Amino acid sequence: MRRFFLLVIIIFISTLEIEAQSPSLTVNNVSLRNVKLNSDTELDALDGNDITDIKPYILDFRENNGSGTLISSFEAILDFNEKIISITPLEIFKPNQVYWIKLDSLKRKTGTEDTLGITTYTFTTGSASSINTLSLTEDLCITGEGTLSQIVIREGAPGNFFKPSDEGSRQNILLSLPENFEFVSTGANITVNNGGSSDIPAADLSFEVLSSGANTGDLLIGFKKANVTEAAFEDIIRLSNIKIRALTDASVGDFEIILSAVDASFPGLEVNDVVGEFSSIKRPTIVLSTPISESDDLNICEGEVLRFSI
Repeated sequence: MRRFFLLVIIIFISTLEIEAQSPSLTVNNVSLRNVKLNSDTELDALDGNDITDIKPYILDFRENNGSGTLISSFEAILDFNEKIISITPLEIFKPNQVYWIKLDSLKRKTGTEDTLGITTYTFTTGSASSINTLSLTEDLCITGEGTLSQIVIREGAPGNFFKPSDEGSRQNILLSLPENFEFVSTGANITVNNGGSSDIPAADLSFEVLSSGANTGDLLIGFKKANVTEAAFEDIIRLSNIKIRALTDASVGDFEIILSAVDASFPGLEVNDVVGEFSSIKRPTIVLSTPISESDDLNICEGEVLRFSI
């Protein structure tokens, strides 16, 4: 007798339920002029509407914590493919300061259940840009030249040197001297990070002693902004072998080197900041111990005694 076996295959079909994933935001690219919250996904309002101005979704913004000084003058936009919240104060952030942000609920652009609840974030700013105190290696003799100490401009924190969209093609500072003194740049050289990696291409650095206009003789230092990259390095610009020359009508005394112009990429530096001092002295007056008449030639011979008056 034949036996027949019935093979019964039972297929179990299960439904895989994927747990909703809330958007994740992290603080990034902190500078004195901007901070960014980076999302791992595109963001939308809870009602599904696209967001451009995200300032209404920042429920609170303060120094230190939720009880600190309120920050109200700022702009906030959602940019870079709706993944980055960019917050820019109307005045620069304070250097080395903790800030606290409360953000309203948002959701993933591609899901209905993937919602981010009200969240808070903190960030700490870095140092402001700075320039070292400048001086001459020795007092300057009238109508002479003196070598200035190396000029060192520190970014302070990555991102301070940046490329504002509302300014010209370059970012500069201008160093000015009193009347009848001028900078001399012959033989000078400029570097960033001693030639190492930086956010500013070395070829985009520049310096120039102005040769015309109201600021003739002043020293312009800066960089082309178009090629500045993201804030990966804390850049240091160094300018060496700059000299100061005293012109014929220069005065005797102590003088200051000031900043007479500062572009936005140097937060912390201000117009009229004093960044150096130097002294100018008169040439010695040489008088022979034995007076001579004006008709005589002033020839100094071996063994002759001279008296110097300064």
